[in-house]
Amino acid sequence: MIEPDKIQHLIAGLIIYVLACIVMPPVSCFIICSFFAFGKEFLDSSQGRRFNMEDFLFTMLGGTLGLILDLLFF
Repeated sequence: MIEPDKIQHLIAGLIIYVLACIVMPPVSCFIICSFFAFGKEFLDSSQGRRFNMEDFLFTMLGGTLGLILDLLFF
């Protein structure tokens, strides 16, 4: 079973992608999503927590899901 925290990261990645798509093309939205995912984990690591690669990957999975849906249906 997937941890609730990972689901939140996936949803956050999808939301970031969708909001970025209001003003940018799909590939740029995916890049923005990666910046946010990396930035969140970098912020965590600068505050004494560790860089969590799983959190980063689940956020990127949300962005990837958004990109795939965008390319298929829009």
